[in-house]
Amino acid sequence: FDANVAREARERLRRANATGRPFALGVGFHHPHFKWHVPTRLWAGRYASEAEIRPVARPLPSAGLPLHAMPDQHLTNVDLSSGERINTRRETKSWWRVPMPARAQLEMRRGYSAAVTWMDEQAGSVLDELKRLHLQRSTLVIATSDHGFALGEGGSWGKNGLLELQTRVPLILRHPGALRSHGARSAAPVELLDLVPTILDLAAHERPVGWEGTSLRRRLDPVEATSRIAVLGDVATICAKRYMWGPRAK
Repeated sequence: FDANVAREARERLRRANATGRPFALGVGFHHPHFKWHVPTRLWAGRYASEAEIRPVARPLPSAGLPLHAMPDQHLTNVDLSSGERINTRRETKSWWRVPMPARAQLEMRRGYSAAVTWMDEQAGSVLDELKRLHLQRSTLVIATSDHGFALGEGGSWGKNGLLELQTRVPLILRHPGALRSHGARSAAPVELLDLVPTILDLAAHERPVGWEGTSLRRRLDPVEATSRIAVLGDVATICAKRYMWGPRAK
């Protein structure tokens, strides 16, 4: 799927370049989201060695973690310590008390690493085409994701949770007119809500009244600090009467 997305993106870049007109192109890759379908050269090649995969440092939640903050495995109602299906009543759930077997943890982290590398290659091919067409000097490029991903840290696997690994996302902006900020990093907290105001600002378009978010333009050159001390994040869980964090049980 991701290879087809990259191929279509490259073709659209060529067509946009031929028109000579301004363009906007959104390119969405599936990986490293579940399910992982990656070339054998990555799964059985580059990441075949256990030495390439870091083990989970803290496989169980911290002591005293509130019930509503318990990790959602996002792997349906399965006891990961035994592989058996269990009742979804929260008092009988055990996957936050017993870590996933070491071998299973290794395979999960191995799969994620391979999926990230595969996605990176596809994104790189699109950026290479942008450069080949000499569009990198006039194009704003933004790379980000809609959520993070936990790989066993704190007993959580996947995206559903409020751990920093699940709510924090990569955000890379390259503006051709902000040369001094190229390669720089900023510790300023930002939100995904800031992206549209930023794009409109850099494109010199009026921002519609009532739209949320803050333009990041002034932080691009030079990279500046911000007075914002908090950002908004949320997570949706599947809830039913008497049950939570899983599909409705029969």
